[in-house]
Amino acid sequence: MRARRGGICHTLAPVRSRAPSFENGAHPPPVADTFNSRHGGGKDNPMRLWIAILAAGPLLAVPALAISPIDGAGLHAKFVGDSKAIQTNGTGYGDNFSELDQLWATSDGTNVHLGVSGNMEANGNSVVVLFDTMPGGSSVLNAPGSSIAGHNGALTFDDDFMPDFGFALNNSGGTLYADMVDFGGATSTYIGNAPVNGGPGGSDPAVQFALNNTNTMGVTSSDPSGADTADTGLEMLIGSAKIGAAGSFKMMVYLQNQNGQWLSNQFLPGLPNGTGNLNNGPVDLRTFTNVPHHYVTVGSAIPEPGSLAFLATGLLPLLGLRRRK
Repeated sequence: MRARRGGICHTLAPVRSRAPSFENGAHPPPVADTFNSRHGGGKDNPMRLWIAILAAGPLLAVPALAISPIDGAGLHAKFVGDSKAIQTNGTGYGDNFSELDQLWATSDGTNVHLGVSGNMEANGNSVVVLFDTMPGGSSVLNAPGSSIAGHNGALTFDDDFMPDFGFALNNSGGTLYADMVDFGGATSTYIGNAPVNGGPGGSDPAVQFALNNTNTMGVTSSDPSGADTADTGLEMLIGSAKIGAAGSFKMMVYLQNQNGQWLSNQFLPGLPNGTGNLNNGPVDLRTFTNVPHHYVTVGSAIPEPGSLAFLATGLLPLLGLRRRK
């Protein structure tokens, strides 16, 4: 992460933002007519119907994401039914300064779309978004050379959460800066910036991000009950291939200071109500038992093989009827 306060400020690469490719409205190709000539059947050929069903199944079962402008506004309306976690603590980093109220996330196998309502203080504090998308890894933070390295070896996740990729985003003086961390490759890459309250930015076309920092609702410094009232905050659109998220995956979000040496009490999923800032000592999330997991699972839009088998089983009677005609 580039130094924002009292440090060397690196020259920023020009921002290039390009909308990713979507597959809205896509349909499977029609079954070729040559199939009938090769397999001796017409419209009533059962095999032809099977192929059409299997080709269309994934696309008909779950439509592609309908993406609204990535601007951090109107998060409830953008993520209807996709809330994954809500805050359980008042913020220890300042009411309407730095708080994480609610997490939404969804995926269609091509893009991951997420929103985090709340605020980011313009002092370099970072929101960290972690993804566990692949087998293997470490359940203890290990991200050398990155802006989340301040708790390397001192932040332990659930045993079955081993982050593969992460993003650290901070608001410095009205500009949102972002780094991407590859845990497997032990690299951290600066991926551009965006004007706060000014729409999406980023120098990598596979990752768009925006911050609407106008929230005046949500949690207070002592009461989390208003968390669901916050409707603006951080929003990201990430190409699934960028983080290896073709299927279902796990993720979590937390708030730290600029280099990760100090941790707040703002985690999603939330920590037990009344938990103060975790500060600069060792943290083991497994000791907090208020939630089953300190991560959320985001499902894939591509049906599992069992789903297609179920669809096929339900259509067997139809095939029998067609054969008896």
